[in-house]
Amino acid sequence: MVITTHTNFPRLLHKGGTIPVWLAKACLYTAIFIVIIPIQVGIVYTLFSIPVRSSLFLIYVFIIPYVFSVVFLGITISSLFKRREDSIVFLVLLSIPSLMLSGLSFPVEGFSTFYQLISKIIPSSPGINGFVRLTQMEASFLEVINEWNHLWVLTGVYFVFAAISLKLRARKELLLLKNINTRPSSLISQ
Repeated sequence: MVITTHTNFPRLLHKGGTIPVWLAKACLYTAIFIVIIPIQVGIVYTLFSIPVRSSLFLIYVFIIPYVFSVVFLGITISSLFKRREDSIVFLVLLSIPSLMLSGLSFPVEGFSTFYQLISKIIPSSPGINGFVRLTQMEASFLEVINEWNHLWVLTGVYFVFAAISLKLRARKELLLLKNINTRPSSLISQ
């Protein structure tokens, strides 16, 4: 029996540190989102006859900090779990509450102060509010600038959280590998 860490390829123990791995993940996830946005706005909205009252360029400019904040939040949450599958289940459980807290289905003003504060730390709240105002209510970019700035603040906060959480995760994996390598060989292979 061979004792290994939870993965055979410890990505986080890259020689360049956690930053290259973390930025590569962020770039890949961002590229996926950048492909999805024109499909959503161009095809899905057209297919269901939903009018878009803004240019694709302004939508992209608004969506950039939203995508970054969601990506960094996702990296942070995924680093809290040993297996990727567990983080996906956790995110699925959080999806409905985050949708409810975004103000899309029920006005945020009707929430208690505690839930209003919780809604401010979820990227979907300013993201959905600004996106709907921009694409459906003919708002100018200056009218959604507060949501855009809020998303940049969340991006910065989750950027720091993602860097710290991945660094801690890499340190934990390194300690685990050192413990495995220092065990007597009679315990490792049986």
